[in-house]
Amino acid sequence: MLKKRQPDNLIIGLDIGSTKTCAISAVINEKVPEVIAYSTKQTRGIRKGILIDLESLSKTIISTIEEIEEKIDIPISNVFLSVPASHVNFINSSSKVNVRKKEVTEDDISKAIESASSVQIDNFFEKIHVIPYEFVLDNTSGILKPLGMSGTILEAKVNILSFDSKILKNLIKCCHNANIEVDSIIIQSLASSEAVLFKDEIENGLLFIEMGGGKTEICAFIDGFIRMIHLLPIGGNHFTQDLAIGLKIPFNEAERIKKTYHSNDNPINIEVLSKDGNIKNIEFEDIDNILIPRAEETFSLIKDIISSWRLNERLLSTVLSGGSSQLYGLIPIAEKILELPVRKGVVNLSNNGNSLNKAIANFDIQELQKPEYASAIGAVNYGAEMYFAEKNRTFRQKTSRFFRSIKKVFSTKKRE
Repeated sequence: MLKKRQPDNLIIGLDIGSTKTCAISAVINEKVPEVIAYSTKQTRGIRKGILIDLESLSKTIISTIEEIEEKIDIPISNVFLSVPASHVNFINSSSKVNVRKKEVTEDDISKAIESASSVQIDNFFEKIHVIPYEFVLDNTSGILKPLGMSGTILEAKVNILSFDSKILKNLIKCCHNANIEVDSIIIQSLASSEAVLFKDEIENGLLFIEMGGGKTEICAFIDGFIRMIHLLPIGGNHFTQDLAIGLKIPFNEAERIKKTYHSNDNPINIEVLSKDGNIKNIEFEDIDNILIPRAEETFSLIKDIISSWRLNERLLSTVLSGGSSQLYGLIPIAEKILELPVRKGVVNLSNNGNSLNKAIANFDIQELQKPEYASAIGAVNYGAEMYFAEKNRTFRQKTSRFFRSIKKVFSTKKRE
């Protein structure tokens, strides 16, 4: 039997990562999402960003959602799903339309965007995001909001993000196995950016680095819009594996060292259980000798990527986010190699208004502000934006066609 549909104003952000799965529930109250509960479970069924076990991941989702349901005593049937960019294609497209009334209307803008987004993509991929980043009106470029301007020809330039359709269907199937429908998909790095970035940063030019357990997503924001995205198959688990091999200790002990290492501002010796079962002392110098080269290699690869984009002069700062960004000493290494000021991304709960802070007063606010929750909170913000958009019938009519390919993927039936 299917669950009852959850209230329309209850938004659930579900983030499936390589190492953890997180769900955050929020209620729309006075035009802002108020967080009322959250749950985090260790991800099962995904290895190095690849889905390897449908049943295990389905059970992870079930466990995560059930904990939320117990906390809020409300059935959950729909989520906004945050997924990694490991299977994403990123292309640019543009198209021109005639301005019918010699003054740009919302209909002209919608038609230009729709025309630009209709470009043919790989048959094995599905469009999940169409992001307009610039308009050109009668050869005048650099326009961000053409509504109401006089002109005859309007060109829309868009970025199109598409996802491997088979992998997307499998992720959605895992949600269906948990009796959960997916309302929409958002890429993890875009979701995180919703939660940790400030408007002036993305308008001035920002490099956003989302460091997860199995991968690192790199995004460039120019003039308020994402312009490039790339996935680097290196994440926190690689740092852990380096420690396990270099120190000859079990992986779980290496993970504990890594977490202890990044939580101490004053380095101390750490005791761990070695593979032979004996207690051994690990000095921070030994850890540095392993982790620093890995960090330097990671940021050198990132620098090569942004150099290939030819956006170096447009990027003025960097933000590190994701659970693995908390590793001790990353910021000075990143600043030295990238030659940009770097700050650590912290979930900015105040972006959602004072009512959000009041709603989570009984929670550990500092816990929710950690980078590992950014994608789930960003998915909630994304869901809230779509909730308000759906309240506007005109907007829905003009944008529904942009998401036709997504809805086709979602048409798979849930388990009865």
